[in-house]
This record gives sequence, structure tokens and C-alpha cells, in this order.
Amino acid sequence: MSAVSLSLAVARAAESAARATAGVADLSGGAIGEYSTYGSGERVSGVRVRTGDEPSVGVRLVVEYGRPLPELVDELRSRILADVTPLFGREVPVNLEIVDVTTQAEGQQATAGELGAGRAVKADRGALTWQS
Repeated sequence: MSAVSLSLAVARAAESAARATAGVADLSGGAIGEYSTYGSGERVSGVRVRTGDEPSVGVRLVVEYGRPLPELVDELRSRILADVTPLFGREVPVNLEIVDVTTQAEGQQATAGELGAGRAVKADRGALTWQS
């Protein structure tokens, strides 16, 4: 399998796992699609795949308010690993970045404790990042 084909297969698998996970509202490719996987006339927005000597998968998430983020992140990482490990032939790092939290009730605010910010590896530009 070529690197482009592998990247797209992995990106599609990660996107599918994210969309099937309760609490994930959307994926974010950024303002101009800079956080996406491209190839063969296709774009998988919100998923970045690295192949080669140090492969990894990154997913930028918009999540729904209410579900504890550490629980959501653990479930999603497990789903993604189950789907992409066979494609890579080994387990790879899965980096999840939460870039936004949506609410159903207008004006509802999430506190850092509710979001699970204590487990965040990196908080940069308002995004919480969990890394494996």
C-alpha cells in the first residue's frame, strides 16, 4: 500500500471512530483545512496522519458538553487504535486535541474540572490536548 493510500485509509478509520463516539460533535480541520489528510482528490478534515519511521494519528475534535473528557478521550483512543493498528501493523501514538466544546443550552459554561483539564498534557491557544 502506498503512503498516500495508507494515510487516507487510516484517516477514514479515525474519522469513522470519532463520529461513532458519543460526545463527539464534529472534527475540525482548521480555518483553511490545514489539519487534514489529503490524497487522490480526497480530503479527510480534522485528521492528520503521519507515516514513515515515526507514524502517528492526530484528531482535532469538537465535543458536546456533558460527557467527562477523560472518559471520551480514553474511549476514542481505544476505538482509533483498534481500527488503525492493523493498517500500520503496530500500535502508533494517537493524539487528540479538543478545540471546542458545544452546548445545547445557550449560555451553559463548562468548568475546568468538568472538562477534565487536570489530565491535559498541553493546553495551548484554548485547546486541550491528550497524547499517548
